[in-house]
Amino acid sequence: GLFVKMANIMMTEKRAWAMSQDQILLVQFLDATVAFDRTLHPIILSHLYNGGIEDDQCKYFQLLHQNASTHIKWNGKVSKSIIHEAVGNRQGGYSSADEWKVYGNPMIKDIELHSQSEDFMANVGANVIAIADDVAPCASADNPREVIHRMQLLLNIVEDHGIQNHIQFGTEKCKLLISARPGKIKAVEALLKEDPGILTFFDHPVNLVDDFYVHIGVPQSPRNQSRNAVEYCIKKGENMTYKLQASTLNSLCGVSPLSNRKMFLSYHQPSFLYGLDTMYVNTTDMSKLETKYRNPIKHMISMPDCVSSPLVYLTFGILPATAQRDLEILG
Repeated sequence: GLFVKMANIMMTEKRAWAMSQDQILLVQFLDATVAFDRTLHPIILSHLYNGGIEDDQCKYFQLLHQNASTHIKWNGKVSKSIIHEAVGNRQGGYSSADEWKVYGNPMIKDIELHSQSEDFMANVGANVIAIADDVAPCASADNPREVIHRMQLLLNIVEDHGIQNHIQFGTEKCKLLISARPGKIKAVEALLKEDPGILTFFDHPVNLVDDFYVHIGVPQSPRNQSRNAVEYCIKKGENMTYKLQASTLNSLCGVSPLSNRKMFLSYHQPSFLYGLDTMYVNTTDMSKLETKYRNPIKHMISMPDCVSSPLVYLTFGILPATAQRDLEILG
């Protein structure tokens, strides 16, 4: 929702500022393994109490998790054995996201305390971007060795909090994004290749983002960000088309145009355009997306491929992909 967009706008602003100022920006995408299932209830209560939460609210959270258990229901029958839940906060529950924030915020605040002057770039005064359990510490400098040193400091902070709070990170899935001009990207890559131990996470050399890596909801790429993001959205949009409509793409099969339009606006359009309003997309890539975006509409209203694009959109009653993206950017 809104918070995902804000996080990606911050990421886009940081990357654009680094390019314009000839700086090197390192972003470490962290992947917490089954984060919600590993939260320890005493630590949550301790953070709540130390954070100034009133006694009644602390008592509520304590009773919420006290003697928590799970039964398995299958074919109308409930299991007699009980699974006791000593850890975890039931991801998807109405308070699970808030509890994880309480659990992970001390780590984020500690990272923020070690920010540098370059971290307050493009009016984005933060050296870490986080959405739920997706955390991305950022370090920037104009010297390759200096920026690697700063990132190692942030990773050491994450390691300490991971050990203290029993947060387990999948080191293979944690990726490092280098955002800079091509010459400086090669300089950082050369240093990491020459000495893999110069930047480690839990004693493992960091893995670089090769093509693109989906984090905080959208694909992040060191090169060709626009192309990779558009290809990712096209794949999501086409998969959604195949999943929802399959053989009913043609309205003659029984699906009315009104139902098709509602389905397109609810499912297809968000999949095709997800996250593109938070980043720069060039005209060539947007034209490619427009074609893929328009094709299922022609099938839905039984129009041949030779029909002009304006007629397709006017008949179906929606905006072109480019106009819809511009509208989301404005509002």
